[in-house]
Amino acid sequence: RYWLDLARYADTRGYVFMEDRDYKDAWRYREWVIRSLNADLPWDEFVRRQLAADRLPGAEDPEQLAAMGFLTLGRRFLNNTHDIIDDRIDLVTRGLLGLTVACARCHDHKYDPIPAADYYSLYGVFASSDEPKNEPSTLRLVDRPQPVEPVIFVRGNPANRGPAVPRRFLSALAGENAAAFKDGSGRLELAAAITDPRNPLTARVAVNRIWMQLWGRGLVETPSDFGVRTDPPTHPELLDWLAGNWMRQGWSQKQLIRTIV
Repeated sequence: RYWLDLARYADTRGYVFMEDRDYKDAWRYREWVIRSLNADLPWDEFVRRQLAADRLPGAEDPEQLAAMGFLTLGRRFLNNTHDIIDDRIDLVTRGLLGLTVACARCHDHKYDPIPAADYYSLYGVFASSDEPKNEPSTLRLVDRPQPVEPVIFVRGNPANRGPAVPRRFLSALAGENAAAFKDGSGRLELAAAITDPRNPLTARVAVNRIWMQLWGRGLVETPSDFGVRTDPPTHPELLDWLAGNWMRQGWSQKQLIRTIV
């Protein structure tokens, strides 16, 4: 339930004026989540499939493609493309990384080391991903034949185009000279960067969420914000040890729960 809440799971699109409000296949994503957690799908694969199932083994299987409901089941904001992409950036960065990257839509982040350039690097990834029609799974995204080359929207205004930026991972985690994504939209590379063991933030955020579900209070009390304005972990060495041990043991959520309990 907590994961479906995080993924803003719903059976409807919100207010869309004259269109059909229902997500008729939403239940397929819910069932995929339940099956995956019951089967103890390794957490890194659980994340990668929700971001890029169309590019992973089994991409022809509608049951696997349903994982992408994580991205596609959000509100539609009267079909405002920029708001839809912003929602997906916020979902991925707060949900998986505990970072409020969406705060950099109109300006560099006021507190955390997230420049507007990083926001628009991710904007380019999702702008290069389309929802195909008349497919076996209506939940999926596919890469555009020609990726979008993003630019910074000055003050968040799409009509005020600033400098070009590459599609790539966050500079605070990958370094200022991180390589640009080259494989299609970059979603598959983004998924790989998020789940790379050299980026332990993903494991820390997930461990903290699971700890919070078990005990009612996280080691970090703001599970979607690990930024500098939040309180530090109550037990940082414990959080680090659990995250590192979890990755070394193959990202098994059931094993992690046994370890914590």
